[in-house]
Amino acid sequence: MRLLRIGEPATKVAADVRAGLTALGRGSSDLGGIALVDVRPLENGPAFESVLVTPHGIVIVAGIDLPGPALHLEAPLYGQWKADNWPLVSDGTAVNPASAALAAAEELTRRLNTLTNMAMPVGLVLAVGPFVERVTPENPENRYVRIVHPRPAALRAAIVDLVPQDGLACTAEQARAVLRTLDPTVPIQPDEVLKGEGFAVGVAAYAHAGAPALAEQATTTPMQPPAQGHKSNARGTAQKAKAAALAAAAKAKRGPQVNGAQRTPAGVDDDAPTDLMPLPLPKQASPQRGSQVRLLPIAAVLVVVAGLVAAIVMATSSSGSDEEPKPTPQAEQRPQRYAISGVEFTAVERWANDECQDLTYGDVQALIQKNPCSQIRLASYLATVSGKQAAVSLAEIEFDDPKHAKQLKELADKPGSGGAADAANMSEAWPEGKLTFHNALYRNTVEGTSVRLVRVAWVGEETSSDDKLLDRVAKTSFEVPVD
Repeated sequence: MRLLRIGEPATKVAADVRAGLTALGRGSSDLGGIALVDVRPLENGPAFESVLVTPHGIVIVAGIDLPGPALHLEAPLYGQWKADNWPLVSDGTAVNPASAALAAAEELTRRLNTLTNMAMPVGLVLAVGPFVERVTPENPENRYVRIVHPRPAALRAAIVDLVPQDGLACTAEQARAVLRTLDPTVPIQPDEVLKGEGFAVGVAAYAHAGAPALAEQATTTPMQPPAQGHKSNARGTAQKAKAAALAAAAKAKRGPQVNGAQRTPAGVDDDAPTDLMPLPLPKQASPQRGSQVRLLPIAAVLVVVAGLVAAIVMATSSSGSDEEPKPTPQAEQRPQRYAISGVEFTAVERWANDECQDLTYGDVQALIQKNPCSQIRLASYLATVSGKQAAVSLAEIEFDDPKHAKQLKELADKPGSGGAADAANMSEAWPEGKLTFHNALYRNTVEGTSVRLVRVAWVGEETSSDDKLLDRVAKTSFEVPVD
C-alpha cells in the first residue's frame, strides 16, 4: 500500500489512521493499492482520513473524534452512540457522530459509480479515537461498514474484511481514473508502480461489457445529508480543474445506453440513500461486445501474467521519494535470544521507520515535530530473570544533531511526557495479543545522536516503579539490539 498525502488532517485520530496505514507496508503480497491521505473528494462534504484504491475494491476511512478515551463504545450505525454508558450528543440534528461520514461516503459511492463506470465494491471504515478498547455491536449492521479504533492490526483486519481477495483486478488505467476523480491534483502513477501494487496492466477488468453487477438491494434507514459548511482548502484552481475533469469524465463514460436507461438495484430510487455496496454497473451496449466475450479467457490468462510481473516488480523496485516509507517487521531476520548480565531476552517484534512522529505520542511527539528525527526503531522483548518474566518495549530515535537527542532524553525523563509506540502491540504479537504496560517502569538513555526509550512491566503481576529487579531489567535492556 502506497500513501500519497493530499491535504491536512481533519481529526485528531488522523495520526493513528496514518500510522496504521503506514504499517501496511508496500506491495501487493497482502494489501496492495494506493491510499490518498487527508483527501476531500466532495466539495461540500467532509474530508476523509483516507480513501484506499485497491485492485479489488475501494475503502473509505473516516475519522470520528470522541470526547475522550473509552473502554466500551456502543455504536449502532443508525442510533445514538454511548461511550462507557454515557450518551454522545451533538448540537445539530445528527443521530450520532458518524451520520455525516456515512452520508458523505454514500454520496462518494454514487459519484464514483457515475463517473468511472466501475463495478468495484466500496466499503467504509469509521476510525474512532482517541482510544476505544471494545466496540459493539460486534456483528456489523452493514456488511460494508466497520467501526474500529485504528491500531494497525485492527485497521488491517477491517480493510481485509471489506476488500474481496479474488476476482478480476482493476487495471492501472482504471486506478488512475479513480484517483484523479477523487482528487485531480494527484500525481499520475506510472504502470510499473501500479503493477507493483497488484493492479493489472493492459487487461480488461471491471469496466468491460457483461461484467456482473455486484450491487445488493439497499435496506438501510435514510440518513442526514453531509454536514454543510466544510469548504475546500484554498485550491480554487484545483477545484475548477476537478469540476471540469468530473464533467468530462461523465460525458466520456456515458456512451450508448439500452432503452435510454441505466440499471439500478431493484426497488431503489436513483436519489434514495443506499447501503455502502459494490458499485452497480450501468447497462450499456457496446459495438465490440462479441470480441470482448471471446477475449475473456485471454484476459483471465493476462491477469495471471500481470500478477507474476507484479511480483517481479515488487522484488526489484525501489521506493519513491514522495511516498510513505515501509515500516519493516524485522524480528524474524535477527537472532531471537540474548543473554546479558543474567537476563535472557527473547525477541517478540521489531519495526523500523523514518516517520518518527507517526510512532510517538504526547510531548515527545510534539518535540519531534519541532526537531525531526532521521529514523525510529522499535523492538519488543520478553525478559526472563529470577524465574519471572517481564515485557520490554524499546524505542531508539536517531537525530542528526546530538543536541536534539539530549533534549528528547531530558523531556522523556519527565513523568507523563509521552513516548513511543510498542512494536508488538502494533502487530498484536505479544502472547496475550496486546499489553497495556500499566504502571510500567520507564528508563531512558542518550548516546551521541541516539536516544533510547525503555519501558518494562512484569507479565501477569503488578508492577511497581521502585522494583529493583525490574530496574535491573530496564537498564540491562540498554544493551539489547533494536535492529
